[in-house]
Amino acid sequence: MSVTGIPAPAQALASVQLQPTSENVKTEPNQVSLKSLLDQLESNFAVRFEEAVVSAEILSQVSGNSFSWEILGVSGSPETITFLDIPLTLKASPDEPFGVCALSMNLETQVDALPPLQSHLKATCHRRFGMKGGKVTVPGVAQPRQNLLPALQEMMKKAKNIPFSDEGGAWALSRKSGYGSYLMNFGSINEENVDDWIDNCRALGFNQIDYHGGSDFFRFGDLELNAQKWPEGWNSFKRINQRLLQQGIMPILHTYAFFLDKKSVYVTPVPDKGLAFSGRFTLVRPVTDSDDEIEVKESTADISTVTGFFERNSVTLRIGEELVTFTGVSRTAPFRFTGCKRGAHGTKASAHKAGAQTYHLKECFGLFLPDPGSLLFTKVAQQTARIAEENHFGGLYFDAIDGSDVLGGGEYAWYYGTKFIFEVAKHLKRPIGMEMSAMWHHFWHYRTRWQAWDKPIRGQKRFVDLHLESIRSQNIMLPLHLGWWENKTWDPPQTERSFPDHIDYLGAKMIGNNAGLSMLKGVDKETYKENPLLAKLAERIKQHEELRQQNYFGEEIKSALRQPGKEFRLFNRADGSWGFKPAVYQRHKVSGNDASTSRWKVQNEFAPQQPRFRIEALMSVKPYDDPGNVTLTRSLEGDILNGPRASYFRTMKSTTPNGVYGDPTLASPEKGNRITAAVMEALKKVVTELYLLKP
Repeated sequence: MSVTGIPAPAQALASVQLQPTSENVKTEPNQVSLKSLLDQLESNFAVRFEEAVVSAEILSQVSGNSFSWEILGVSGSPETITFLDIPLTLKASPDEPFGVCALSMNLETQVDALPPLQSHLKATCHRRFGMKGGKVTVPGVAQPRQNLLPALQEMMKKAKNIPFSDEGGAWALSRKSGYGSYLMNFGSINEENVDDWIDNCRALGFNQIDYHGGSDFFRFGDLELNAQKWPEGWNSFKRINQRLLQQGIMPILHTYAFFLDKKSVYVTPVPDKGLAFSGRFTLVRPVTDSDDEIEVKESTADISTVTGFFERNSVTLRIGEELVTFTGVSRTAPFRFTGCKRGAHGTKASAHKAGAQTYHLKECFGLFLPDPGSLLFTKVAQQTARIAEENHFGGLYFDAIDGSDVLGGGEYAWYYGTKFIFEVAKHLKRPIGMEMSAMWHHFWHYRTRWQAWDKPIRGQKRFVDLHLESIRSQNIMLPLHLGWWENKTWDPPQTERSFPDHIDYLGAKMIGNNAGLSMLKGVDKETYKENPLLAKLAERIKQHEELRQQNYFGEEIKSALRQPGKEFRLFNRADGSWGFKPAVYQRHKVSGNDASTSRWKVQNEFAPQQPRFRIEALMSVKPYDDPGNVTLTRSLEGDILNGPRASYFRTMKSTTPNGVYGDPTLASPEKGNRITAAVMEALKKVVTELYLLKP
C-alpha cells in the first residue's frame, strides 16, 4: 500500500493491522495463494503511514471466491491512497487454469487495468474525488474461459454504484449486436431513400447502420437535426429506424460524446454558464459593445492563439452572455486580449462593467465542452439518452471521448470520460450497447465489441494483421471488430487500390476471428456504376460475411484462417458447399528496362497449375528536366546560411482552390483547416526538436 502527496521519505510500505487481533502483517513481495490471502482478510483492518501521519480504515469482506476492500475513512491529507497493489504470476489469459480481476465498484476508485483478466491487481483513490467509500472487489475463478463471465455477471447485478447494463462487458459475448457489421451514414439517409440503404446493407450482408453526426447532419451536444433536410426532426428518424428494424437492421447513434457544436443551443444565442473554461480573468475597466481590445487584471503572457482540430485551446472568451474571439494577447502589462470580434458565434455584443469575470473557454476538435461539474454536463448526457430511447437506437458510439483529458488533465481523463458514460447509462430506461473511441476500466461494462480502427490507405493486408494482433493480445473477452474499412480506387500517390485478394484476406480473418466489419463509404449503386470493381469487392465481402454470421466453418478451419500472413481463397464446391483453399501471392518488382529484374523464378507450392498474373503500374519520378515538373523551392545563391530564404513556388490555394484535399464529395473548408492544423502541429514539433538538438 502507498500514499502520495506527502514528503518522499514517508512514501514507504505501510504496516497492516488486522482487527480484533493486534498481529501486524507487513506487505512482502512473496508469492501467496488466493486462499491464504482470503484467510487473512476476514475482518476489518487499519493501515498506518506513521511518518506521514496518515491512516486509513479498511472494511474487508470475503464472499465465496472473491474479496472486497472499502475505505471507511482516512485521516491526514494524502493526495492519493493505493489500497490494493498485488503483482501476480498470472498472464491474464482465459486459457490459464485460474483467473482473477480487480473491479472498481464506483466512479471514484481508479483501476487502470481492464477487466476481465489482469496480471496486476491495483486500486487507487484520489483526494480530488473523495477517498471515503473507495471500493474494489477481486473475484477469482478456476477455468476462467468458462466460469469468469458468469461470475462477473452476478457481481455486476449487485453493484449499486455502477449503472447496470447487460448489453456489454460480461454479457457482450452472448449478445448478437457486438458481432454485427455496419455501414456508416453521414447524413444522406431519409424517408425517401431508406430502402436504398437497406439494399446497400444487404449487398454486403450487413445488419447495422451507424449515423455519424456533425456537419449538416445533427449537431453535437444538443443533437439537433438539420431542419432543412429533416423538417420533422427526430420524428422522421423514428420512422426511418422503425423501417430498418423491421428489416433486421439495427441503427446506431454516433456522437462526439460531451462535445458541443458552436451552433448548438448551449452556445448561441446565449452561451450556457456551464461551458468549460481554462482560465478566469477580471476586466480592469468598462468595455463597450464595440471595443476590439479587452484589458484584464491577470496575466495573458501564457495564452496561446494556436488552434486546430487536435489543439486543446480556443481563442474564445465568455463575458456574461457574450462570446468574444481574439487574435492576439499582450505578453507584458497592461495585459490585453487584442483583435477582438464581438458578439461571436451568434451571441449579442454588449457593454460590460469593470470587474466583470471573463472566461477563456476550452476547446478541442473544433468544439466547446461542458464543465464536468455543471448541470450542462448532465443535460448533454440526458439529451443523448433521450434521443437514443425515443428513436429506437440499438447502439451508441461515443466518438471523441478520447478528448476527456481536456476536462481535467490527462491524469484524470479516465474519471471524466467514465462520469459521462455513467450519466448516459443512468438516464437510459433500457440498456443500450456502446462503443467508444477510448477505453478505460469502467467502459468495459458497457462496451459491445473491440475495437474499430480508422481505415488503411496502404498495406491493407499488413494493416489487418496489426489490427488483429492489437485487439487479440489484450484478452478482453469481447466480440472483435475489424472496421473501419473503405475499398479504394486508383488515387495516387498515397492510396493503394483495393484488389480481390485484399478482400479475400480480410474476409478470411473476419471468419477466423468471428469479427464484424464496418464500411465508411463507396457501397451505393451510383458508386458501383462508376467503379464496377467496387461492386465485385462488395460481393466478395458479402460471401464472407454471410458465412461468418452463419458460423458455417468449424474451429479447425477458423484456427487456420487466424494465422497472420497466411492467405486463403473462398470457393464453392460442385455440391454447393463452401470451402477455403490456401493461396500464395508472390510479388516481384520490375524496375524499368533493368534486365536483372525483368526475369525471375517463382516456386509453386501446390499441384501443377496455370499461373495467374496481376500487373500493377507503380509510381515513379519524372526526369529532372521534364517540363511538367513542379518547382518546390527557388535556388539559393551565395551563402546558404545567410542568403535569401527559400520560398514556396505554389500556394495551397493554387493547388486546391476550395482549401481541401481528398475526395471532392467530402470536401469542406472545415476539413481543410483541420488537416492544415494537424500538419502544422506536427511540423512545429519537428522544428522544436531540431532546435533543441542544435550545438
